[in-house]
Amino acid sequence: MDTSERERLQMRLWRPQTHSPRPQRLVRSSSIYSAPPALSRCSLIRGTTSTSRPARRKPSHGCWILYILTGIERTSRSTLRKIEDIRSLQDDFNKRAREASKGGSNSELQLILFEQPYCRIKTVVERCKVSRPTATAWLQDLVTAGLLQDLKIGRDRLFINREFLKLLVRTEPTG
Repeated sequence: MDTSERERLQMRLWRPQTHSPRPQRLVRSSSIYSAPPALSRCSLIRGTTSTSRPARRKPSHGCWILYILTGIERTSRSTLRKIEDIRSLQDDFNKRAREASKGGSNSELQLILFEQPYCRIKTVVERCKVSRPTATAWLQDLVTAGLLQDLKIGRDRLFINREFLKLLVRTEPTG
């Protein structure tokens, strides 16, 4: 295959999708996946997504690698910030829980409350090896102190750690 045939094939394979208002994505032509021309020239890293220029050169794999590594770096930094915030929330929450309830000083209960943003009485009974009335009293004391929210769903009672839930679902700034 000579270079002109290869260029024609690349132009056909790298056509951007223009029929959809969605952002551009990889286009399948025959059995090969290829990038639209705007993405093959590091345009996402520079912040432009213009498709007005035709693709004349081979795509640079270095641009794709740089794009992927930039995404990994941003995600890692965001995740590290979230982990630090969770740890500080956990320390603060545990101090307040010790003051609010006798069970607040139980280390297993503290772990349960930060494994998921909610817990059930049954989980506390099984993991802390206490009776159901004791587990209910511990969790109810935390509700009274404003640390948890009691929510009845069907026959189950869920105790929701609202602060932890808000921290988990908040959007992180990029950059």
